[in-house]
Order: sequence, then C-alpha cells, then structure tokens
Amino acid sequence: MLKARQEKDPRYEEYLSRFASATFDRAHLYNLLASLDLKEEERGEVLELLELEELELTPLENTFSEALPSRLNELPTPEPAPVSFDMDYPDEPVILPPRQEPPPPPSRAGMVEWVSVAATYSQLLPALVRAARPEDPAVFAAKVAPRSRNANLSDRLRKLRRRQQAASPRKSSPDTGGEGGVVVSETLAALLVRQEQYQSAIKMYRRLILLYPEKKPIFAGLIEKLKEKL
Repeated sequence: MLKARQEKDPRYEEYLSRFASATFDRAHLYNLLASLDLKEEERGEVLELLELEELELTPLENTFSEALPSRLNELPTPEPAPVSFDMDYPDEPVILPPRQEPPPPPSRAGMVEWVSVAATYSQLLPALVRAARPEDPAVFAAKVAPRSRNANLSDRLRKLRRRQQAASPRKSSPDTGGEGGVVVSETLAALLVRQEQYQSAIKMYRRLILLYPEKKPIFAGLIEKLKEKL
C-alpha cells in the first residue's frame, strides 16, 4: 500500500480500502497516513520508505494523540445514479379531436310532414289486431240460431211430457191410497204410533186393511190396542 502511495498507483484507494477492512484500528491507520503526509511536506519530494512493522512499532507524537475521525469516513461515498422511469420519447404534437357541434333541432314543418307520412303508411299496413267493437248482428244471429232451436226443442219436449202426464189416469200403487194420493204403508203407521198420533195411525191401519185383506186380523188387533190408548 505504501509503495502504491509512493508511486501514485491509481489502485491506491483500492489497496487502502482493503487494508482498512482488514485492520481493527482505523484511527491508528489515519494517524499513520497523516504522519507520512507531514514528513513528506518536511522532506519535500523525498519520501523514505519504511517497513510496515517499523511503522506500527514507532511511537506516535503527542500532536496526533487526540482522536480524529477516520479518513475513510471522510471519503465521499458515491451516490447511486437516480433511476428514471421516464422513457425518452420524441415530442409529438398533441392532436385534439375536432369539436362536434350539436345537431340543430328539427323544424316544425319537417315534423308535420313526418307525421303525415307515418299516418299514410300505417293505413297501408294489414290489421294485426281485431278492432274492439261488436261485429255484425247477422253473424251473431247465425251462430245463436242452432242454440235457440235446441232450447225451443227442449221446452217443447218438456211441455209435451207434462201434457201426457196430465192426460193419463193416475194409477194407485200398492203403497198409495185412492184418496188424494196419500201414501199408505206399515212404516208410516208405526211412525204415527211413536209420535202418539193414534187417530191418524188408526186411519192408516184401516186403509192397509183395504189394500191387504189377508193381514186384516193383524191390523184389526193393532187398531184395538190404539183405541185403548185413547
């Protein structure tokens, strides 16, 4: 390192950095370099080359005994170059889009003409929806006629059936009497007895005797019992 300093080798700073990183006492190294600079000034251009061991064992003068900052700390640290993310593009002229003017409002005459044309064109189109108005009554009459004929036919049949029933003689059934078509049955007679309508029950049994002569003794006995309850 001293030889490189004496010969002014361009790699002197590199050697100095290596030596400083290897030593534990940078202040001592700084004082050593300062003493060499001082001796250089005293001797002029003549520099005595000493051994490293001899320099380390040489006592330092009192003038350099005070703690001085390391010379390495005084060396200017290279600042990193600023990173620029801006790409160098050639300056291009800014082209603005042409300003569009709003369209003028349509004139009233043009609107009237458009409405008239639309009305004329709509009359030429086929009707897609039926008009909301009643159809011709003759069409309804043609559709309702068959139904009315069926209704008239059913009414005629009903009237004819009623006439036939009124004209035919009323036949007495085994369970009906001849007087006004009153129903006569043993069940009805027993029901009248339960309701304590004994007079009506006696009349019912007398009618049953006329309808069923073979059961006369049974009905006669029931009539006698009912008379006792009166």
